Amino acid sequence: MKKMNNTEIIQGRIFNHSLSVKRVENKESASFGQNFIKGTINVAIDEDGLSVIPVDYRFVKETTSKGAINKTYTTLINIINSGKTWETDGKDAATKVKITASLGVNDFVNKDNEMTSYKINAGSFIDVITKLPELDKERHSFTVDILMTKATLKEADGERIKEDYLVIKGAVFDFRGTLMPVELVVRNKNGIDAFQSLEPSNSNPILNKVWGIINFHSETETKVEETLFGEQNVTTYTKENKEWLITGANPDPYEFGDEAVLTVEEVQKASQEREVYLAEVRKKHDDYINSLKTPEPKSIDEQVINADTIKKSGFNF
Repeated sequence: MKKMNNTEIIQGRIFNHSLSVKRVENKESASFGQNFIKGTINVAIDEDGLSVIPVDYRFVKETTSKGAINKTYTTLINIINSGKTWETDGKDAATKVKITASLGVNDFVNKDNEMTSYKINAGSFIDVITKLPELDKERHSFTVDILMTKATLKEADGERIKEDYLVIKGAVFDFRGTLMPVELVVRNKNGIDAFQSLEPSNSNPILNKVWGIINFHSETETKVEETLFGEQNVTTYTKENKEWLITGANPDPYEFGDEAVLTVEEVQKASQEREVYLAEVRKKHDDYINSLKTPEPKSIDEQVINADTIKKSGFNF
């Protein structure tokens, strides 16, 4: 497998964050006892604070694998201790950052006991900067190699869907070669025609380099209901739009199957590894749920009631 493209550049003001320092508690971990930073930085990439992109940091250690000081950890600590946010300190005072991230997925079991995956921006490097790019599109870009397996046209219906767009389904890879299923969007008419002409499918996967913008923004919409008499019923609500919008692609796809690029066997292996990982996610979820269950109460004959023990331990209710 070649080194797959998977890079995001996110620049803007810190709107807010949930960063915190934690300690590895798992005694079986090679990092047991070490500090790490975990949390999300929400970055406002526009001048009105309507386009806010979350970036997740899951496990940032103080040192690198080679024992050197981890610059990302240092920067995040400074943000925790002295960083300014739009939400708390105002737009003008908010710390400006440039984040290098990658497109990833978060897998979990939802409240309906179903395995769910959603796309995330996985943070890698971060720098505090003093000036932002003039063009918004330079503040929230992505470039990925995607193995496309389906292209579905969503046609405008005059109501919920305002214009035709194409959903590209497939998989991207992180720097470890981990396979992650994703969906990207194409709205340009020429782009829709071009991707449809490739006819990607499970039996005819297409590997290509694509790029675009991380399109997160809020829209305020107003709904007016007519009444038989009196004033109209006006309801205002905020709609959140989140998509990875493809704006360009290589004219010639990669040679899928080439050993120097990506082979069928490598994809099969990566798919199997993902299934194993999802099984671990399921098991951890089930173990956690089972740990919350109240054990069956013992019968009176099985219970040992000791007044001295109660006095020492106190009442727990």
